[in-house]
Amino acid sequence: MTKIYPFIASLLISTVALSQENELSCTINCPENISETVDSGVTSKMINYAIDFDCANLTTDCQIQYTIDSINAQDDVNHAINTNWAGLEWIVANDFDVPAGETLKFTAFIPTLLQYAMEGDVYFFEDNNGQPGNLITSFQNINMSNINLLGTTSLGGPVYEATYELPTEVILTEGKYWVGLHAEMLNPPSIYSSVYWATTGVGNIAENGVRAYKSSNGGTSWNTSGSMQNSDGAFKLKYECEEPMLVMTEGFNSGDAFPVGETTVTHQLVLGDEILDTCTFTITVQETLGTLEIEKEKSLLYPNPVIDYLNIESIDQITQIAVYSLEGKMIRTYEINSKSARIDFASYASGIYIIKEISENHQNRIYKVTKK
Repeated sequence: MTKIYPFIASLLISTVALSQENELSCTINCPENISETVDSGVTSKMINYAIDFDCANLTTDCQIQYTIDSINAQDDVNHAINTNWAGLEWIVANDFDVPAGETLKFTAFIPTLLQYAMEGDVYFFEDNNGQPGNLITSFQNINMSNINLLGTTSLGGPVYEATYELPTEVILTEGKYWVGLHAEMLNPPSIYSSVYWATTGVGNIAENGVRAYKSSNGGTSWNTSGSMQNSDGAFKLKYECEEPMLVMTEGFNSGDAFPVGETTVTHQLVLGDEILDTCTFTITVQETLGTLEIEKEKSLLYPNPVIDYLNIESIDQITQIAVYSLEGKMIRTYEINSKSARIDFASYASGIYIIKEISENHQNRIYKVTKK
């Protein structure tokens, strides 16, 4: 006579545990604005900056859960699912759903079992009109990595969560799937000794309306006869939590060459499609004039001193005019494509300025101008 340890459990609504939602609080540690200088004629400089983030309530253990609410001291074999009976290689399968828009990487299967099992065979199936379909992958003879005792039945048998770490992750996109289990009892006294897969409730089918299925021929055919007609297994599926990621949306990465001038750098901290925080700062690379001599010929600048407009006439095609302070700090650049240019000096403060003329043949000429 087989000794069994059934139980009655109240129904816990099946849920998908996306524990990062509505709990995660993250902030980017945004750097200050950066200013660097380069020698005259140098067009860029490699800039390093540090940027990271801090998160509160960052979940690292994400699970899909179909679990029991309580264990009652009553015997009811109809609400336990047999995974090994009379020496037959039963596979019992229960359905689960990957939420819309999600791609989950499963790393562990944690069924709630009656009787201590040793190793188990774990299967993942496609859905076929509400029952297990084509086999996706399977793992044979997985040893349990952890046993979490939940309680005992009225006959003293254990009710526990058994953790089967998957040898390789199983990646599934949105939709319905089935997870199957074959497990054998630890030190069985006879071929009739069994391991049972606990269920989520008494006399109820899970909210999704899909019963558990079993197969005695490796998944070739399935049925829901006998005690399984109103059963849905209790289990968890552990998957890799999606982690926040820093994404640069504007500018250049740390360690890149930043061009002369001002560059706006923006990073966003994202989790899936959600933007958790945004960081924006500027990196300014200024060109110093060094000890270059002031040109006295080659181009004509007038009037000097200047009040409103400075006219520049060159013997070469001018590509750019840059205005510097007397200390060599760049104030502004003007893109030119002509042998002459007219620069508006009306808004400049009175003082002495340095004008740098860059021609298409890459000749740089430096002039001193006084603004009244």
